[in-house]
Amino acid sequence: TLLVLPWEQAIAPEKEMAKNLMLSNFLLTSKRFAEFVNNLEDAEFKSVRNFGSNKADVSAADIILHVFNHATYHRGQLITIGRQVGLSEPPRTDYIYFINL
Repeated sequence: TLLVLPWEQAIAPEKEMAKNLMLSNFLLTSKRFAEFVNNLEDAEFKSVRNFGSNKADVSAADIILHVFNHATYHRGQLITIGRQVGLSEPPRTDYIYFINL
């Protein structure tokens, strides 16, 4: 079963998790974020937020692009960690695979 937590709640570091469950949850989180983005109204997507330590004006669209781009880094980390602990066939995490599910 998948462990589903609210966006703002992280998994406690001491909680052990099966390798496949960890990767499945990462994929689920990615899917949930895509659903969130797909449900945004145009005005929300184009809105501007104050972002970062300098509180610069950044569009929601650019923040969303940043999140998807940065997730690439973490997908690579997960696959590397998974292989180090014996996961021989990790799930596909490439973006091109994700959008064609």
